Amino acid sequence: MQMRDSIPANYTLSVMAPNEGNLKALESMGERWPLKPTQEIHIDYQQGDDSGSVVVWLVRENGRWLGDFPCVTDAAIKEFRDNAAKNKELLAKYKAMADGIKEPLRSELLAMLRAHETGRATDRYHAATGHDERTSMLVMNALKDETR
Repeated sequence: MQMRDSIPANYTLSVMAPNEGNLKALESMGERWPLKPTQEIHIDYQQGDDSGSVVVWLVRENGRWLGDFPCVTDAAIKEFRDNAAKNKELLAKYKAMADGIKEPLRSELLAMLRAHETGRATDRYHAATGHDERTSMLVMNALKDETR
């Protein structure tokens, strides 16, 4: 999910100690670390009004830096599988809603999404349809796939 969009050349990079709160949050969501990371790299970027961030965790082993990534627990895999059909239905629902957007609103929203103005497009869709913010965001995510 982090790599849905490419990272532009004008990113900023920072290296820091791992945020313990974030590590614990990932663990609470059903992930565990094979080796606890000792550093993290943040790649932050801005495209139009949209911003993004990618975090890469590192561990030093045998004198080399290696990428580290949490492993999903058995319980999290089971939950994912149990929810797979429901999630597939929801994705299809939001895609159908995006496919149903009529002109001229559709062209207006696509132009905003291509200009990396996702927040503005979400607000415009929300105002035009009256759907709640979460639904509006998920429909814009589905519509954004057309800009790739």
